[in-house]
Amino acid sequence: MPQRIRAVEDLGPSYQLLLIGRGAPPRIPACVTCLPFQSDAVELAVLLGACDLFVHPGQHETFGLVALEALSCGIPVLGVQGGGVGELVHETCGLLVQAGSSTALGKGIRRLFQCDVRVMGAEGRRRMLASYDWQHIMSQLCGHDAALAGVRWNLANEARLVQTLPTTG
Repeated sequence: MPQRIRAVEDLGPSYQLLLIGRGAPPRIPACVTCLPFQSDAVELAVLLGACDLFVHPGQHETFGLVALEALSCGIPVLGVQGGGVGELVHETCGLLVQAGSSTALGKGIRRLFQCDVRVMGAEGRRRMLASYDWQHIMSQLCGHDAALAGVRWNLANEARLVQTLPTTG
C-alpha cells in the first residue's frame, strides 16, 4: 500500500486523502477519495486550492513542479528530504520528513495541522511568486539565452530578444 495512504489511514478517521491522477490503488480505504486525471488546469487548481495540505512523498522528483503548483494555490507542502521538492519547501510554508516512511509522513501531517496552515499557505504562495513567477523565470531564461547567443541583454530589449532568438521545431 502506498505510503500516503498508509500514513492517512494510521492517523484516523478525521483525516481524508484526495488522490488525483491516473490509476487508483487496488484497495481504497474509506479515508481516501480517488479522482481521475484532470486535464483542465483551472479545475485542477480549484481542487488543489480546496485542500488543506499537499503531501508529496516522492524522493526522486527532479524539480517539484507539482509542489510549486500547490504553493501557488496557497497550500502548505509536506515533502521528503532529498530530491527537488526538498529544495523548494521552506519551514515557513511546509515541512520535510524522512523519505520512505509512512510513519514519518503521518507525523509530518499531524505536525503541520498543529500549525496555522492558512498562514503557511500564504507564505508559500508569496515565496513561490517571488522566485518562480513566470515573469521572473522568463526574464532569467532570456538573460541566459542572450548570454549563449553573445547578446548583451537588459530588460529594455527583452521583448526584441525573445522575438529574434531561433526556435526549434
